[in-house]
Amino acid sequence: MVRSPMTPEDDQHREKMRLLDEVIDRYKDSPGQLIRLLQQAQEIFGYLPEAVQCRVAERMGLPVGEVAGVVSFYSLFHRQPKGKHSISVCMGTACYVKGAPEVLSAIKKELDIDLDQTTADGMFTLTDTRCVGACGLAPAIVIDGEVHGRMKAADVPALLASYRNRSDHDERDVHITEDREEKSPIVASPIGTIEDLTASRERHAARFFQRLSKEQLSKLPDFASVAAAPSTSRQILVCAGTGCTSSRSVELRQALQRELARCGRDQETTVVPTGCFGFCELGPVVVIHPERVFYCQVDPGDAKEIVERHIGQGEVIERLLYKHPPEGASRRTIDENEFFHPQHRVALRNCGVIDPEDIDDCLASGGYGGLAKALTALTPEQVVDEVTRSGLRGRGGAGFLTGRKWAFTAAAPDSPKYVVCNADEGDPGAFMDRSILEGDPHAVLEAMAIAGYAIGARQGYVYVRAEYPVAVHRLEVAIDQARQRGLLGEDILGTGFSFDIELRLGAGAFVCGEETALLRSVSGKRGEPRTRPPYPALSGLWGKPTLLNNVETYANIPQIIVNGAGWYAAMGTERSKGTKIFSLAGKINNTGLIEVPMGTTLRTIIYDIGGGIPGGRAFKAVQTGGPSGGCLPAQYLDTPIDYDSLIAVGSMMGSGGLIVMDERDCMVDIARFYLEFTQDESCGKCTPCRIGTRRLLEIITAITEGKGEMDDLDRLEELGRDIREASLCGLGQTAPNPVLSTLRYFRHEYEAHIREKRCPAGVCAALKPKGKYRIDAEKCRRCGLCVRLCPVEAIHGEARKTPFVIDAERCVACGACAQKCPAKCIAQEGA
Repeated sequence: MVRSPMTPEDDQHREKMRLLDEVIDRYKDSPGQLIRLLQQAQEIFGYLPEAVQCRVAERMGLPVGEVAGVVSFYSLFHRQPKGKHSISVCMGTACYVKGAPEVLSAIKKELDIDLDQTTADGMFTLTDTRCVGACGLAPAIVIDGEVHGRMKAADVPALLASYRNRSDHDERDVHITEDREEKSPIVASPIGTIEDLTASRERHAARFFQRLSKEQLSKLPDFASVAAAPSTSRQILVCAGTGCTSSRSVELRQALQRELARCGRDQETTVVPTGCFGFCELGPVVVIHPERVFYCQVDPGDAKEIVERHIGQGEVIERLLYKHPPEGASRRTIDENEFFHPQHRVALRNCGVIDPEDIDDCLASGGYGGLAKALTALTPEQVVDEVTRSGLRGRGGAGFLTGRKWAFTAAAPDSPKYVVCNADEGDPGAFMDRSILEGDPHAVLEAMAIAGYAIGARQGYVYVRAEYPVAVHRLEVAIDQARQRGLLGEDILGTGFSFDIELRLGAGAFVCGEETALLRSVSGKRGEPRTRPPYPALSGLWGKPTLLNNVETYANIPQIIVNGAGWYAAMGTERSKGTKIFSLAGKINNTGLIEVPMGTTLRTIIYDIGGGIPGGRAFKAVQTGGPSGGCLPAQYLDTPIDYDSLIAVGSMMGSGGLIVMDERDCMVDIARFYLEFTQDESCGKCTPCRIGTRRLLEIITAITEGKGEMDDLDRLEELGRDIREASLCGLGQTAPNPVLSTLRYFRHEYEAHIREKRCPAGVCAALKPKGKYRIDAEKCRRCGLCVRLCPVEAIHGEARKTPFVIDAERCVACGACAQKCPAKCIAQEGA
């Protein structure tokens, strides 16, 4: 028989299988690494064909069905080839309310494909995702891992054309790679004792203290003299969080460095990449020290002017300053900015202040001081007692007392024990955990080591979303640096305590935010929740006692240990101590990340910090707690935010997402949106969640299509209560909350959809009247009320000067303008 000659495709396949075998060899003896193995296999092949799944199963000694079950469970695994470019449209709440459906429709039209399809030329594959954690850039899409924010439907053709013309080597990736290569490697001088830790901090303290305000310095008794010492040097801090990076902050940083070198000022002025300042929508953000001048929306093209005028001549560049709404007055420094005034940063204290990829910056800020104190001045029992007396409650949603959880795990008789960090931040509209990991990853590593000492564990795991590549990279860097310096590993600080941490990447499953589902995923299984008890404190990872907290909870721990339980308990309310981070998104002027004391009112957050509603529109509702929370109307703006007060009014704290909505949002459609999310993300293990949420969605969808009946409202309430009481895990137990809260506070909108077959906000397409509206120019008083009321910005004109005109192409015929027009000069065509 004559054998056919080998083709290039055969050679390529053989090479890919060889690389796959290398990956399998790397992980086959490490427990729980099936998901990571499959992620790397997908990187090699572009997808996971059946042959690859069988090869993995055979060499790992696993049933093929187990491997196939994992592949089918997680949304980031693909069983079919994908296009050269992968487009994912974020449909998280912040993006949804700011126009993501229109952007998605434009992409479908431009490419002539639907979701989960690939173009005929193999160029693009289109998918959607529930949240990419870039809420400050809403609406956002991700192409090949690159986030494009503030998208409009009109931007789609040009953006897709740029990818069609792009070479295989992505120019943006080159910039990021070069930027990382420019950083000098950390010199691994081991920190073997407390004295070494103190000496390292003192060596780098001056550069850190220059970035603090006088008020912040006054609260630091040690090294105050170093901090107050005059310095002729300057530091330019540039945000390198996801939001600003997506707005070209990497290029900006490089441009600043080039300009400083060109002007001969690179020895006296340092450019420092930092984590998120919190001003996500106004990035890239630049803060120049010691003046503390705060610039926003800085373009790489502004670098020359900043270096020549500000650094060279001491001039402040007015056009780059923050303008506070609604009056638009400039704020010169970060201290003058109202966005920061009500805030008190504990978990976020180093975000926007230190270089997250430089452990010396972390040490200069006091990093690992809490671990040093715990290991040398406190017994494990005393550490647990400090956490308990602080009153810290879990920041992941349920609000369980952290100290009590630690005490349960410490008392568990079995061993070994594990410490796990839940960084699977899947709530649409939530990005606080991502920002902590990007801005101060060592705070989480330090806290986990403290927890390991307190409960008697030697091993920790961080389970982080694969959709957060910047956070993953910075965690990898931080873990490596901590090991080099002896702050992770054997005999930490010469105390005999040993503790290490590994990463586990999620693969796209919202339910893995639930603790039992997460632990199954850490062990390489399908992330399906199980009944409790037993709780993870007694039987968790691999059946052993496991302490599980989320990122924000851990980020508070080092400061509690350093400053004492009483310091932390003095903040907040009687039953909700400390501070809370909120991601503020939706119809708000200052989209971003904030940290305020528990008990701060919604009004303070939305109007004082958030700057109010854009365009002078009316506030309608705020969604708290993500898909598990509720929608609260204006009557609760003065509600102090804490765990108990939110539950009392029909919502919940959740992870801390706050989505603001104005009069252009339909609350029935919002409830439908959240139900669609939870129904899609249900793991299907229990009937109340799997079937119940589907029935809820069917009923509410019929209402938005004008097919509802008044009896449906009673059905929604009854079914919602049943699902809440009978579901297995937190996802199903809280899934009806958005429906029940909107029924409670916005029942009139449901009734309008059912009785009048009308959507008051003009959102629900099936209920939009056929005839458009027009304005009688002779009767128009030119007051501008119709402009403020229009949900789709279809009315144009200049108040008090010219009659207003309705753009027939944009008009959705909702009738809002006609109902409120004082001159009664707006009428529907054909009426």
